[in-house]
Amino acid sequence: MEESIEILLDYLESNKAKDLAVFDARQQKIDEDFVVLANFPNCIENKLFAENFMKKLGIEEFPEGYNKGEWIIFSFNGILLHTFIPVKREKYNLDKLYQSQKIDLKGPKKSKK
Repeated sequence: MEESIEILLDYLESNKAKDLAVFDARQQKIDEDFVVLANFPNCIENKLFAENFMKKLGIEEFPEGYNKGEWIIFSFNGILLHTFIPVKREKYNLDKLYQSQKIDLKGPKKSKK
């Protein structure tokens, strides 16, 4: 898996994101190479993650979905990151849309340097 995806996954895990999923979107008709899905338990925690992530990346404009906090979308470095509250992720079911491109996260991780 690409190093930037691994860094993102570590960051999401350290911020208590749940139900992480990564999809290889290079065969899709979108601009990004990978799609990452993550859950936060509620809108407040999703928005808090978004604010901290914006600071980390130096993003000044709020991403799409920030105001409601139910489904927030970031696009950066060839990655499309969707952060959800569980009910919205279940409703829109992007996991099913990309299921054939899912990357197994249980495989061995590269050692950290």
